[in-house]
Amino acid sequence: MWLDYHRQINKRANTIVQKLKEIGLSLEFLRGQGCDGGTNMSGKYHGVQARILNLQPKAIYTHCASHRLNLTLIKVET
Repeated sequence: MWLDYHRQINKRANTIVQKLKEIGLSLEFLRGQGCDGGTNMSGKYHGVQARILNLQPKAIYTHCASHRLNLTLIKVET
């Protein structure tokens, strides 16, 4: 299971990097990355953000502000 999880993360990171290249964006200029905070994306050591940080250390990860707002509104309603 761990190996499959690891492969999925690598595949996602590779897909993101490939799509950036396809649309003509270089990792050289990447300065930030944000997503919903799920472990597979935001994992500090094994998530997609860690993989991208290995390729571009200046691409600082932040939890997506829109998603944080959504989570806050859900908490307020309950």
